[in-house]
Amino acid sequence: MGYGVCHDKAFSVIEFNVFNWNCHSIALTGVADSGYEARHNLQLETAMPADGFHFDMHSGADRGDGTDVGGKYIRIHHNTFRGPALPVWLRGVPTERAEIHGNWFSSPVRDAVRTGPKSRVFDNAYGQMKAKLLDPAP
Repeated sequence: MGYGVCHDKAFSVIEFNVFNWNCHSIALTGVADSGYEARHNLQLETAMPADGFHFDMHSGADRGDGTDVGGKYIRIHHNTFRGPALPVWLRGVPTERAEIHGNWFSSPVRDAVRTGPKSRVFDNAYGQMKAKLLDPAP
C-alpha cells in the first residue's frame, strides 16, 4: 500500500525526506501516547490511490476504541506539498495539540488541511508556484 512512516505507540521526528507513490507518507494509529514532528520534507505529486492523502493521524474511530483521540501532539512545519492529493488529515483530536505552520501547499487553502479541535493552522502558503521550496530555517 505504500507507507513511508507508520507506527503505533511512539514519538518520532521525521525530517529531510522525499516522499512519493505512498498511500500515506506518514501514518500513525493515533493512540494517546503517540505523536510526530514532520519538518523539512518534500512530498512529490503522486499519491496511491490518486485520491489519497499524505500526512495522517488516525483516531479512535479508526481503531474502534470508542474515543476521538488522535495522538498526543502533531507538529507539521516547513514542508513542501506539490501534489493534488489532500496533504494533511488529522482524523482525531490530540490530547495536547496539533500545529501546522510554515508549509507550502500547491492546493488552495480549502483543500490543504483537515483537522479538528486543538489544532492550529497558520502561516502557510497556498496555491501554484513554480517549484517553491520553503526556507529550511525553523
